[in-house]
Amino acid sequence: KGLRGISRANFLRRLERAREAGDLPDGTDVEALASAFNTLLQGLSIQARDGASRGELERVARASLAMLPGR
Repeated sequence: KGLRGISRANFLRRLERAREAGDLPDGTDVEALASAFNTLLQGLSIQARDGASRGELERVARASLAMLPGR
């Protein structure tokens, strides 16, 4: 599976739990969200490696929360 696959699986499990708990609407495409957040994480990793500041990375991470339904 590799590290990226494991990371995506972790996102998926957490999003499924959130949907089951009612924190995400029933129709939420958790598969797509897991892939989107995993892709974002990979991009943040690349930006960090290339010298992005912690503040810049945190700003992107906060903005990514807008992808969650109901935000």
